[in-house]
Amino acid sequence: MATSLTAGQPAPDFALVDQDGKTHRLQDYRGKNVVLYFYPKDETRGCTIEACEFRDEHSALEALGAVVIGVSRDDEASHKAFAEHHGLPFPLLVDADTAVSTAYGAWGPRVVEGVEQMGLIRSTFLVGPDGNLARDRRGPRERGEAGPRGTAPHVGLRPPPTAREALARAGASCVTADRRPAWRHGATTGRLRR
Repeated sequence: MATSLTAGQPAPDFALVDQDGKTHRLQDYRGKNVVLYFYPKDETRGCTIEACEFRDEHSALEALGAVVIGVSRDDEASHKAFAEHHGLPFPLLVDADTAVSTAYGAWGPRVVEGVEQMGLIRSTFLVGPDGNLARDRRGPRERGEAGPRGTAPHVGLRPPPTAREALARAGASCVTADRRPAWRHGATTGRLRR
């Protein structure tokens, strides 16, 4: 049965091994923001997209003072192959008995191909530096939601604006000589237009 956690509650502690056999405990991350995400299975389409988005945004999340940790039921060997195949720079923890997933409410009934079954529910939690749950995001996500501009706002992290966002707020845009947006075409030269 899924557990209901609310913001401000102490996040359930855990001691789980990663793809390299190293034990990780939530208490070891006190003083840092922890983006703890639960995913159903290594090397599946949705889980691979999500993991690769966290990989691609890993530096930005670190700059925000956050560490990323993935959790699923897969074993160490599966996690190791998955991490190596996709160059994942963060630990993937083994929750074989689903005790931690259950404690976070990430294990329960879900619908797969029209059939309801028990399984891991895609979920992301932000655990604050004090060890308390700050925010959560549950259920399927769209492509592009895993990074600081995706999952992070859902769980409470706010990155500095990109150049494009800063320009938009200032009422300006960066365009190339032929008036195409520079950020879409990789142009390094352009002019600022109001």
